[in-house]
Amino acid sequence: MSVDLADLLRPGDRRLKIDTNLEIAWDEVFIARARDVDLRGAGDEKVTVRQLKADRAHLHYRGFPIDPAPGEEVEGFLYKEFAEWTHYKVMPGSYTRFGDVRPLLEEDDGRFVIFGPGDEIEFSFRADRLGELAPGGRRTFFWKSGGYCKDMDFYTGHGDGVAPLPFAGMKSYPYAEGESYPADPALERYAREWNTRKIEGDLRTPISAVVGD
Repeated sequence: MSVDLADLLRPGDRRLKIDTNLEIAWDEVFIARARDVDLRGAGDEKVTVRQLKADRAHLHYRGFPIDPAPGEEVEGFLYKEFAEWTHYKVMPGSYTRFGDVRPLLEEDDGRFVIFGPGDEIEFSFRADRLGELAPGGRRTFFWKSGGYCKDMDFYTGHGDGVAPLPFAGMKSYPYAEGESYPADPALERYAREWNTRKIEGDLRTPISAVVGD
């Protein structure tokens, strides 16, 4: 993730204090100077920023990465090693159907992919869309996305189910007094056409056995 630190740091001061109510572990943090897209840096250096939409975005069930064995040097989960199911609970509610979900991800229009534990969105990009890299140049890729996250913690608002859905412009979640999900025909069609994967109850059996495409 990236955070704008403008006007938050004194000149020459790189000390940061991060407060959160989540248990998060970071292994690296960098501070960098922001550059406008069309500005040239020092000397002959030139920075070009392009936004590249995915050519493919496929939602499917993947499973859960397995923790390395005790004593191994690698810490955290290994993506290449997956278990079909683990102890996680699943919120009951309406999830996005499996398959191509790219239409939901191309615009910030209130239609988003709803996915739960063990689900994965696999993205593909055509390399030839970027063209040849200039001599001496290098590419750096950043993943830009927007979304919402909700867990089943005791103190989480509406943690007992997927609904009610968040929406852009809401004052708070749970909704503020007098606030409600937008009565928009386009969003109603989106819910009917896309969020058709129903999960009911507190599932403790392999999810692949109770939900399908």
